[in-house]
Amino acid sequence: RHELERNHFSQFLNIDSIQEFRELLIAGVVGGLSQLNSDSLVAATYGKISDVLPDSSEGDCSFLDCALVIGASHPRERGPLMGMSSSIDAIVHEAANESLSHVIDSLPPTKALMARISMLRAFNRRARFG
Repeated sequence: RHELERNHFSQFLNIDSIQEFRELLIAGVVGGLSQLNSDSLVAATYGKISDVLPDSSEGDCSFLDCALVIGASHPRERGPLMGMSSSIDAIVHEAANESLSHVIDSLPPTKALMARISMLRAFNRRARFG
């Protein structure tokens, strides 16, 4: 059952078109913050999750695990995702909650946040590896 739920959530995160990706990027900015400050916060949160999540390498972690942790921190998405993310160590959830605590009520949907994270990850890889 747990694996089936993770697969369903993974399918939910799929983006079907460039237009949908654009819309998610726009929607993925944390309310009340500039795009730069929002991206800085999201990148820092992703970094904190990567730092404490087992099996992470060189500041990178599983996209699905990161989405589950962020979603479980989200007040409007917490319920269904807490069960799926319960296998992830509590310290990982604590790191995300601590990082997002001051904007928790302004968070965009997890799928939109993950679109921004995917863009930031791509920029980071380009910067590191040319």
